Amino acid sequence: MAKTIAEKIFSNKSGIKCNAGTNVNAKIDFAFADDLTGKNIISNFHKNKVNKKNFKKFAFFFDHMSPCSNVESASVHGSIRLFAKENNSNIFDVGRGISHHVIAETGLAIPGTLLTGTAKFVSTAGALGALGLNVTAEDISNFFGTGTLKCVVPETMKIILSGKLKKTVYPKDVMLSIIGNLGPDYAKGRVIEFSGSFIDSLSLADRFTITAMSSSLNAVSAVLAPNKVVYSYLAEILVKQTKPVYSDIDCKYSEILEFDVSQIGPQIANPHSIYNVTDIKKSVDRKITQAVIAGCANSSLEDIKNAAKILKGHKVKSNVKFYIAPATSEIFKSSLDKGYIRTLSASGAIILPVGYGPSNGIHQGVLCDGDVCISSGDDNSRGVMGNEKSEIYIASSANVAFSAIHGKIGCPAIK
Repeated sequence: MAKTIAEKIFSNKSGIKCNAGTNVNAKIDFAFADDLTGKNIISNFHKNKVNKKNFKKFAFFFDHMSPCSNVESASVHGSIRLFAKENNSNIFDVGRGISHHVIAETGLAIPGTLLTGTAKFVSTAGALGALGLNVTAEDISNFFGTGTLKCVVPETMKIILSGKLKKTVYPKDVMLSIIGNLGPDYAKGRVIEFSGSFIDSLSLADRFTITAMSSSLNAVSAVLAPNKVVYSYLAEILVKQTKPVYSDIDCKYSEILEFDVSQIGPQIANPHSIYNVTDIKKSVDRKITQAVIAGCANSSLEDIKNAAKILKGHKVKSNVKFYIAPATSEIFKSSLDKGYIRTLSASGAIILPVGYGPSNGIHQGVLCDGDVCISSGDDNSRGVMGNEKSEIYIASSANVAFSAIHGKIGCPAIK
């Protein structure tokens, strides 16, 4: 029977021929937890038998509370470090960056692999033709013993994206438009497989934006068929052997949707919901006090490059705090080498340590009462940046940078 990418990956990892609805016990290629969920992982550790060999396929990432801002978070890091040492587990420590991007940089997510993690944006791995699943601490505890995940193979829906973007429109705008149109839970319980001429034209960073933001549709995961962009990247990081899978032409999807991206303009998610999406024209001139480029979907080298291009020769508005947190140490180093950091700093932007930065409201840019922030992040729910009496707008990194200069929401396309 014909299969989707997800069905093929589950078939390969379970050793049985399966389709949507099949119960499987699938072998995991890599599992991980971040510093927000690490404590739960440790507390669940002794619930099942443990096979130490499975720790070689597991890692902790310190990317949320990084660096620590209080004794409580430092204690959590300390307990995770001790646990990792006792069990010979890997740690990507403070300063390495956001898990999903580091996983890509280190070749832990490659075409055809199955990943699990206690993090919302595990679906990011789908940009490389892998399948990433968000699981519970209990699932990770089971993994320590068996190296597998018991689950039911989910259905796959297909989203076809065609056309070319207008000059000042970005993949972020495309995903905001889709999220705003479809709403919450539209893809709940399903994998989203993206395809089409627009997808084929994307850079790797833009592919990450597509798969990361799919989590806002509550999809089980998202995946793009690997292409020459992916294989070129894998060659750069010296990954030589992969086992990619592609959907069969006659495979069964639960639903097929099509969007023409050439019809999409610059978008913005208004307070207090990622689903409250409108054309950015409707929010233009809203005064801001903070701007942020950070988070899983849009803190790449391309995002920093776009911001530097817009800020060059300009200054951040005097009453605006503009924070930038590169996703990983490699992205920071490249931004430094290419002069982007110098340009941004000279313009008044504040460069933060790599990681999630202000986007989770733990430290580094927590909002105060009455603050209005425009962010390249993925979540603008009330209080997500640490204060329920503030407002957050979500837009492309380019529009975040443009707004930081003018002190109000804006877009280069709008004169």
